[in-house]
Amino acid sequence: MPSEAGGGQPEFRPMGFAHADGATTGGGAAEPVVVRTVEDLEKLASSDRPKVLRLEGRFDLRRRSVRVGSNTTLVGMGRGALLVGGGLYLREATNVIVRNLILRDAPEDGMTLSGARRVWIDHCTFLDCGDGLLDLNHGTDEVTVSWCRFGYENLNNRHRLASLLGASDRDTACQGRLRVTYHHNWWGEGCLERMPSVRFGRVHLFNNYYHAPGNRYCIRSRLFAEVRIEFNWFEQVRNPWEVYLTRGEQGRVFALGNVEVATVWQSSGKDVLLVPGTDLVFTPPYSWRPDPPGRVPYLVREHAGAGRGPFME
Repeated sequence: MPSEAGGGQPEFRPMGFAHADGATTGGGAAEPVVVRTVEDLEKLASSDRPKVLRLEGRFDLRRRSVRVGSNTTLVGMGRGALLVGGGLYLREATNVIVRNLILRDAPEDGMTLSGARRVWIDHCTFLDCGDGLLDLNHGTDEVTVSWCRFGYENLNNRHRLASLLGASDRDTACQGRLRVTYHHNWWGEGCLERMPSVRFGRVHLFNNYYHAPGNRYCIRSRLFAEVRIEFNWFEQVRNPWEVYLTRGEQGRVFALGNVEVATVWQSSGKDVLLVPGTDLVFTPPYSWRPDPPGRVPYLVREHAGAGRGPFME
């Protein structure tokens, strides 16, 4: 059973692949600038000079994707800044921190990382986007996604996909890259699949909370992928993990210490393998300490998403 007892305040320190080869610092000690308009956001975010942008209020993007350059910290003020009707695009950007933002109703992805490196996405909320909520492709590498919330409220959208790694089987720029850590995220109601779906990558998922009734699958390992799944909580979901067969080397899964409550395992076709999670995969090259999986539902529901973390550190 889930537990609320013990442990005190969660540990929000930087962790995972984004920080494995030195801290991801974003804009570092640059003088913070408060941003209140879409025009200022577009103008200031795109440069590669060190910058800390504190977003305040609502930003109606009107189908635009805001380009985010290197050496950037984007942080929402207070309960979180709202970006609606568009998304963020990190193309070949390095050393980026994105925290305390609500991204919703983008016609395509809520956030796209394309050839980006050393990116920390923390305490953000992703809702109701037209394609994926958070997609990583074209050689993106060294990413941590922590304490975020993913969901769909508009159930008329049949394309309710959470997070895709590798744009296609031909996205070979991702080979040897797509090293990503997902921890303490809330994969919630309305998500159908891709929590995440992984091509090529080395992906570590620990202490995530899955509660997405009516989903198709949660985690999928695809060609050349290695996925390490540890100490997560899966509740009322179908196929906590699976392998999808396609061309190239079959994806691998290692699973340890996970909790399942009212889960269903069911193959959806000859291309889907249900596996125990005993494959040999990579070892994380960073220090990490998981919370007991019994505490994960409480910790994540209490602290994941915009407005629920230490955003101004």
